[in-house]
Amino acid sequence: MALRIMPSVQSAVNLLNAGRFAEAWAACHQILDVDPREVMAMQVGGLSLLRLGRLADAKLLLDKAIAAQPNNISFLLNYGVVAAELGHWERVDELCRKVAALDPTNVVNLNLQGCSARNQMKMEEAAGYFRQSIKVKPDFEEGMTNLGTTLWMMGELEQAKEVLGRCMKIHARRGAAELAYGAILLEQGEWAKGWEMYQSRWTSREAKPRRHTNKPQWTGQDLTGKRILIYGEQGLGDSLQFVRYAALLKERGAWVSVECEHAVKSLLTRCPGVDEVHGFGEAAPPFDYAAAMLDLPGPLGTTLENVPADVPYLSALPERVEKWKQRLKNDPPGLRVGLVWSGNPANSRDNLRSVPMAEMAAWGGVPGVTWYSLQLQHGRNQPRPPGWKMIDLADDMTSFEETAAIAMALDLVVTVDTAMAHVSGALGRPVWVLLPRWGDWRWMQGTTDTPWYPSMRLFRQTKLTHWDKPIADVAVALTELAAGR
Repeated sequence: MALRIMPSVQSAVNLLNAGRFAEAWAACHQILDVDPREVMAMQVGGLSLLRLGRLADAKLLLDKAIAAQPNNISFLLNYGVVAAELGHWERVDELCRKVAALDPTNVVNLNLQGCSARNQMKMEEAAGYFRQSIKVKPDFEEGMTNLGTTLWMMGELEQAKEVLGRCMKIHARRGAAELAYGAILLEQGEWAKGWEMYQSRWTSREAKPRRHTNKPQWTGQDLTGKRILIYGEQGLGDSLQFVRYAALLKERGAWVSVECEHAVKSLLTRCPGVDEVHGFGEAAPPFDYAAAMLDLPGPLGTTLENVPADVPYLSALPERVEKWKQRLKNDPPGLRVGLVWSGNPANSRDNLRSVPMAEMAAWGGVPGVTWYSLQLQHGRNQPRPPGWKMIDLADDMTSFEETAAIAMALDLVVTVDTAMAHVSGALGRPVWVLLPRWGDWRWMQGTTDTPWYPSMRLFRQTKLTHWDKPIADVAVALTELAAGR
């Protein structure tokens, strides 16, 4: 009969820290079968279950561990940190209050309280917590990074840079602080230094691993007669925006392969400079260099004055465009406007960029406009404001090829900051984009236009989470545009 070796709690901790959550839980389960009162196994097992998405089971076990040791600050904070990463903010607040009663100056808890306040858009309160954590521990890296990011969100860019710069001077591993600083520089148009510092996204704690590290990464080497693979990195929008750099690589003598999301694979095949496209997970052709698309602007010397904006650089299939023109011509007359009001909630900034449809209700009354819903999945089931007539095309948007053809057949697209903005802009179609006060760095600051897409117009919040100003501005602009037809 084989001997059964009992795992230790430390082995379960090691598995948890290694991201092997199912194995960590199995080890803890085995320990608890033998000794149901082993509190550390409850804690580690509960955190493992939380990571596995078994929320009810995790809460039961973690609450049991805390009940056994109610003053164990380590238990409370470990639970709080993981709950925060999973977005369980009500639970975070509850745990933070318990820790604050036991240790009011605990810097990890002050940082968690700041993160929770920021998630609730209580920016001044969040900044206060982060400042307290730095006062207690002047070299507290997370506190400084979070304070800098919060000041950035509040529009206090110079203050943000001062805090982040101080953090970088203290800490050799500067990932998150340097990344935020670099993004601020890009937002301010200081692109030469910004592109350089943006490289730190590869070394931050949340970094995704580079792809194709078995090959040299392209950083500006001679490409004459060479084959380069460029790949998407942060989502559909980035692939659609930065595939334009294929043409510049081609001018340098390269054979250019693109690796991207399957959804846009067909659309990108017609981009100038692209020789071959394959989807993630498919076999790549032989190549000499690899580069993430967002790593290309730096070595190619992109500045505000020379942004590659030879638009359109994407195109829709002519037969599909004609199909949609024929289909839409029997709809009510007027300015044909497509609308996207919500992005993917999995995006970390979606709570800032998506707009409740009810807030756009005034647009439904603009005379001379025929509205088309281009909203896919998330947000599609939001109730329509009373009286707003809209033709829903979402069921027909079965691919980005179809989406591109629809954009070509419409007079205008109005959208939040989603892939639809990039598709329309890359096609050279008129597109109006609603932007939050803390927008993505690529849209920069204060302008109503962007060097990336000449046909794009930007409508910006002036106050975080308040959409009244850009929505009113769109209503005025729509009224003028429809009246002028």
